[in-house]
Amino acid sequence: MPDGETEMKPAGGRKTSEIVKCWRSPCLPDVDLLHARYTAQSFSRHAHDDYAVGVIEQGALSFSYRGGTWIAPAGQINLAVPGEAHTGTGVNGLGWTYRMFYLPPERLHQVTTEITGRPGYFPFFAAGVINDLQLAGQIQKLHKALEENETSRLEQEEGLLALLTSLVLHYAEPRQGLRDPGREPSAVKHALEYLEAHYAENLSIQDLAGLCHLSPYYFIRSFTAQVGVSPHAYQQQVRVRQARKLLEQGCPATFVAQESGFVDQSHFSRRFRQITGMSPGQYRNFVQSTGRLRNYNETR
Repeated sequence: MPDGETEMKPAGGRKTSEIVKCWRSPCLPDVDLLHARYTAQSFSRHAHDDYAVGVIEQGALSFSYRGGTWIAPAGQINLAVPGEAHTGTGVNGLGWTYRMFYLPPERLHQVTTEITGRPGYFPFFAAGVINDLQLAGQIQKLHKALEENETSRLEQEEGLLALLTSLVLHYAEPRQGLRDPGREPSAVKHALEYLEAHYAENLSIQDLAGLCHLSPYYFIRSFTAQVGVSPHAYQQQVRVRQARKLLEQGCPATFVAQESGFVDQSHFSRRFRQITGMSPGQYRNFVQSTGRLRNYNETR
């Protein structure tokens, strides 16, 4: 699905406020993303090759699916499995705004296999609408992050894995039990050492899991169970720790953001405040007031 944002015109040339944006994240190149506001759009009966999973942000979507008519109001999840024909239109002519993921079947197949530890299958979802505010918020938050593209590859992959895990565990038929994470001290220790040494790199879950000879899903759960935070959260902690050292040396914030592996300075400032409780500038003022600030030029 190509990147793009268009203003739509229905038959007759009447201009509407419909906006459609579709794109792919470089970190998740097999996942199509759509953010659209429709006012006059009415989808004829059609089917997707992928799993379609989204959240309604405004208005309400009405659609036929699996022999019934479903209505998804704002805050609820709309869903269609591959090959199941469905329609789509606004309720009472008011239109709707939604965020959609189009996920290749192979991703759901892999998730199901690895999180359960059993031979995989392509999960089936009977319901066209899911009323789950927490999962809806999870979908919306990840979708926005992928649209802004201000998060690392590790965070994007973790976010998608967490979303798909929740979806499969709670709503796929038949429901499957999640395999408990084992104790993998050697593997997790190896991953910690690697994250410490390569904190500025745009690592993937596959990179870390491969080092540990574990599946990505089992790796994340084992790592989180033993360390207390996810691999991405730990990576952010290491990056902020290194950033503090550079700030104490008097390095400019733009240089610190780049050297620490953050996407840009605003992303760096936001993460730094989340972990330390102060902005990079406030931290630099603090170390300056304590006499710990070294001259940047003297450290080069």
